[in-house]
Amino acid sequence: MGALVAYELTRLLEEEGRELPVWLGLSARGAPRPQGDGTRRHELPDDELRVHLAAMGGTPLEVLHEPDLWAMFAPAIRNDLRLVESWRPRPGAAPLTVPLAVYGGRADVVVSPDRLAGLGGARRALPGTAPVRRRPLLLPGRPGAAAPAGHAARHGRPQGAGGGEAVMTGRREADADVVVVGLGAWGAAALWQLARRGLSAIGVERYGLANTSGSSYGESRMFRTACLEHPGLVPLAQRSRALWRQLETETGAHLLDPTGAMLIGPPDGRIAGGALRAAREHDLDVRVLDRDALHRRCPAHQGLAAGDVAVVEPQGGLTLPERTIEAAVGAARASGARVLTDTLVTAVEHAGDGVAVHTAAGRVLHAAQAVLTPGPWLGRLLPGLPLEVVRMPTTWFTPDAPHERFALNRLPVFMREIDGGDVLWGHGTLPGRTELKLGLEDGGKHFRVVDPETPDRSVAPADWEVLADHLRWAVPGVGRAPSRALAGIYARTPDGQFVIGRPGRDPRVVVAGGCSSHGFKHSLGIGEVVADLVQGKEPAVPLGFTDPDRF
Repeated sequence: MGALVAYELTRLLEEEGRELPVWLGLSARGAPRPQGDGTRRHELPDDELRVHLAAMGGTPLEVLHEPDLWAMFAPAIRNDLRLVESWRPRPGAAPLTVPLAVYGGRADVVVSPDRLAGLGGARRALPGTAPVRRRPLLLPGRPGAAAPAGHAARHGRPQGAGGGEAVMTGRREADADVVVVGLGAWGAAALWQLARRGLSAIGVERYGLANTSGSSYGESRMFRTACLEHPGLVPLAQRSRALWRQLETETGAHLLDPTGAMLIGPPDGRIAGGALRAAREHDLDVRVLDRDALHRRCPAHQGLAAGDVAVVEPQGGLTLPERTIEAAVGAARASGARVLTDTLVTAVEHAGDGVAVHTAAGRVLHAAQAVLTPGPWLGRLLPGLPLEVVRMPTTWFTPDAPHERFALNRLPVFMREIDGGDVLWGHGTLPGRTELKLGLEDGGKHFRVVDPETPDRSVAPADWEVLADHLRWAVPGVGRAPSRALAGIYARTPDGQFVIGRPGRDPRVVVAGGCSSHGFKHSLGIGEVVADLVQGKEPAVPLGFTDPDRF
């Protein structure tokens, strides 16, 4: 806001023929877009707005967490955001005669260096300015450097100052103890854990936070501890649930909704049978419904086979992916982590006894260790891993007519194995919403392998034709075409298990990838495991079956 006030004041002075400043400096203000910023943060519900503010930094945690303080400050915060988000450049403005310089921070998650750079060229500059810099001056966010306006460091410590002695890699002072490459769900969780343990950490994300380009998106994700994919995942899911509650406590955000979860199919099949095996092995609290009881409980499920059962996990439910990422990054920033968004990492190399992380912009970050969590792009940084990248449509359907059977309390999140081996998944309408989220598991036969750089983000009827044919009899009444669809990508391994550990026992690199479309429920636990590995600790949850050297 300060940059806009300075600009408008300078324009007003010139229009009124008053004395002008000799120089105009703008801090933490990106190049304007013709239709405005496109963000409407000032209209978000309180809980979502608090998550955004935590990720931005600069707002004391007491204001976000104390109801009385929030009630006092929220109107002013919303008004500030409304002013900034509704501002539009005046068309046809004559150029100002005042020279312009632009300042910002590399760690600013709101105004990235790319947006700052847009002010350095005359075509995208604020109307009526005459830039004197071709590139913005970026403050590195290290101890002693100024923080970008409106995003100051907290707890009396500059952003990025991890505390303790300076870290050395070879003969060069490092930028941080550890650089986390990729801030999807797993990377955000790792950054949170590393920062809260006192390590100086930098998180690097090629897009913005909580984006739809990878596999950590979709508004809701199934949470369950009856992990049919591998018995060793049950303790990881249990630990993740505890960490979700911890993150909720730290940030004040609502991130996990225990609405219950259902795994439906033959009792000896892959879905219901796998859940029953996991429940028996780990003494999980589950209940089993036969077909008639399931139909009474969830009348939206039709066409059930005679022997089908539902394994109900009362503590299962829905996690909120975008909010989880923003909350984890916000908590990491509150503990001193730095965050670079819109920053593509092109290579990670050994440098002395540490690593050098190279970005497309030519910057090199030096650290003692690197954590590689770039999701579908992990194979680009570590070509030896046998990862395939799969394009996966995500679809929402609006019922032909509103009915209570489609509400979340009557159609809780589920996986359902049907004849032929296909698996449907989804859940009913969220409170205040009108759409059901419904999809089809890949099973190796429906989705295509793609290049993660050119995955085809467009959607077409071919993306949901098989699903719609199944829904016609399995969940009738939702129409044949989705009301909304997105195309994301994820990485899968040959055995469907994750890749977590030190490749080649490298003491400088930890990887976590290959989510294989069942990894989000484990993200917070994986973040903790990654932090343990970075610190040379034995993870509390053993994950030997995810060793990257197993292939």
